[in-house]
Amino acid sequence: ATLRLLIQELDALVQCGLGAFHELDSTSVKLSWSKEVAETRAREAERLHSIDDQNRSSLSNLLRAVEASKSDARDSSRAAQTEARLRAEVNSLREQRDKAISDIAEYRRKLSLIENELRIEKSKLNRAMQEKMCMERESRQAISLARSLDNSNSS
Repeated sequence: ATLRLLIQELDALVQCGLGAFHELDSTSVKLSWSKEVAETRAREAERLHSIDDQNRSSLSNLLRAVEASKSDARDSSRAAQTEARLRAEVNSLREQRDKAISDIAEYRRKLSLIENELRIEKSKLNRAMQEKMCMERESRQAISLARSLDNSNSS
């Protein structure tokens, strides 16, 4: 009876040990599986961190490119404004040049007319001076003739 009791107790202990062994084995499998899952998740987390870093780098590069593009656009806009201002100045200068050319042509015509009038007036002055000299000569000759006549009448 004691032996049987001992065997029963021993069987109970063996059963308990076997249950613990199976539970330990199951827990060991679960632990291995959990470690593999943890390692897989750690690798996935590292991969996601790497992708996140790449995305941040790409985003930073894109932001720099956008800023450079904005700067280029501002420079282009300034250049276009400067070009428009210079075109307006060129057009204004052309108008001033054309007016100056027109004024010069008008002044040349006026100068030509004045030079013609001056030639005519000089010609008239020369004729008047020649006529004056001719009249003075004739006057002297008349005075000389009158004296001669007076002298011949007096004698």
